[in-house]
Amino acid sequence: MARLKTPLAFALLSLAVPLGCASGPLVPRQSVRLGENEGILVIHTDSPLQIKHLRAEGFGGAWQQDSGDQISLVVVPAREYRWRTMRLLRKHINLRFTPPEDGRWSFRVRSGTICYPGSILASERGGYVGVRTINRSALVLPRLEQDFATLLDQYPLAYTGHVRDDFLEHYWNARRTKLSMSPATGISAERAP
Repeated sequence: MARLKTPLAFALLSLAVPLGCASGPLVPRQSVRLGENEGILVIHTDSPLQIKHLRAEGFGGAWQQDSGDQISLVVVPAREYRWRTMRLLRKHINLRFTPPEDGRWSFRVRSGTICYPGSILASERGGYVGVRTINRSALVLPRLEQDFATLLDQYPLAYTGHVRDDFLEHYWNARRTKLSMSPATGISAERAP
């Protein structure tokens, strides 16, 4: 786990205003039509601190996430990325975190796919702020089903973090072949093979 020490000697203060993202977060139950070389990035953060600025190398924009357990979905170009910088707000002080140069912070976005690269977790303990990335597919999945089922009906779902994990792809394949009838709407939920 990478750590930041909060005293000024170890914290980098920043007065810069976070940049806006070219593609705003998708709204729950929203349908979207992706371009030929676009995918949907799932940004999941769990932090006691507000994330004022989250930037991926290879993308011109930056995202903000409120404190707590947050999920945002954004449309981005399909390509390889790496989480590059983060600014966390702690008592009116911006703490800058730069992930180490290792594969844990790298991910890819596939064309025509909902891509979950892992969750970014921040924690505070004893004057330290720790930041790490971890695969929480099983915890993120129910939230995606609840708020973004429309997109799951449109596009395949995959974990695209730094290690191989086929859980989401197996789940999505089982989901799309499952036959059911929605009693509330009378609309068939049958998915094409």
